[in-house]
Amino acid sequence: MKHTRIAQIARSLSTYAEKEIQLEGWVQAKRSSGKIKFLQLRDGSGIVQCVFVKGECSDESFESFETLTQESAVTVSGKVRLDQRSKVGFEITAL
Repeated sequence: MKHTRIAQIARSLSTYAEKEIQLEGWVQAKRSSGKIKFLQLRDGSGIVQCVFVKGECSDESFESFETLTQESAVTVSGKVRLDQRSKVGFEITAL
């Protein structure tokens, strides 16, 4: 799977909506609430929220989330979900 940039998705939302993508970047911030975890990913072209839901993403991804620290380099595979609340118009549901 080819890596995509956050700004590239934001410019062509209709092309990427509901598609699986892969992003590379750095951890800006993270938080969790039980069975759902949120990662702010920065790639130099923008910042996007990645959502990890227990049972919807791989067990390995869900568990390794806890080891991430600010500025950790990561690759996130997920599905682009349109979200009007987001500054960039979408978020990523991790797989």
